[in-house]
Amino acid sequence: MIRKRTQKGLFLKVVITIASIFSVIASTFDGLPANASPSNTSALPSNLSGFASNAKVARNIAEGIVAKAYPKDFKDQMARLSAGKNWGAIYPGASSPKCIGAKGATPEPISECTGGDKTSKYVVALIGDSRAGMWGGTFDNVGYLTHFKLINIYKSGCPAPLDNYASFGVATPDCARFHEALIKLLNQLKPNLIVVSSQTEIVVTSPPPFHLAPPDVTQRDLEALIHRLPRTSKVVVLGGFPTPGSNDTFNPTLCLSRVPSPPSSCNFTEISAVKVSNQAFKNAAASSHVGYIDQRPWFCLSTCPPIIGGKVVWTKDAFHANGAYLVTLTGVLAAALAPYTAH
Repeated sequence: MIRKRTQKGLFLKVVITIASIFSVIASTFDGLPANASPSNTSALPSNLSGFASNAKVARNIAEGIVAKAYPKDFKDQMARLSAGKNWGAIYPGASSPKCIGAKGATPEPISECTGGDKTSKYVVALIGDSRAGMWGGTFDNVGYLTHFKLINIYKSGCPAPLDNYASFGVATPDCARFHEALIKLLNQLKPNLIVVSSQTEIVVTSPPPFHLAPPDVTQRDLEALIHRLPRTSKVVVLGGFPTPGSNDTFNPTLCLSRVPSPPSSCNFTEISAVKVSNQAFKNAAASSHVGYIDQRPWFCLSTCPPIIGGKVVWTKDAFHANGAYLVTLTGVLAAALAPYTAH
């Protein structure tokens, strides 16, 4: 009993830390993915043939799980991650949104948060917390290459489900106000598609004390958001993110910083709380009759390696993915979105 109580306390500390504000720092273009192989992308549109297919991504993950050597630019990658330059990797020609996430209760100006193909009349809104921010550059790629306009609207430390949140043990009422402003804005914009990308382990304030929401509450809160989105918009939840954790559980990037041999010794498997909360998001999508995209197969098989296709996968905080890796997923993200973005 004492052991369980200690584990719960550690995890609550972790998820409260998750809710802190993660500033998004735009990085320069990291280049086409090193694992690009046209022979593995025959099912993708021709302008995406330079990016890995689902089959190629799976092979890269399998190779990462048993990897014995580090990529040649490993030190450079780690230096970029240490400096916080891990968001916003873009395809040449794409005009990455400049927004860095709302700082208060009001969303940033749409003009600063618009990317993809800005001439397109088909509009995709990517919403949520810093998980929506981290995907912004790759969505920009897909919008540019498959011709939809992207609007990225998010607030770091403010998960998408509708509830009252805490960060570092302090209530964050700006989240509830941001949610109301976001819903109002979306109902004015009426985008063709709304994609929800968010932290799934949520720390709520009611009933006191601050606590990790149980899965039924997480599901209810996400359903509440979905049900208030414009009825004319298609909705899809981008879920299943395999959060490693932090120093209190396991941080694969911190593990790599010690340069263990082999690098695959930093492999990890998600803890049960992550799996349960991810399932709650999936259940909310199903009960609300909206789409669901499971991103876990882009990061893990039976286990999750810290380096995939020559790219360090996780940021230094271990709660986000490295933009340099996410850009290699442009092809598989495009394929996953295709049923929703056909126009």
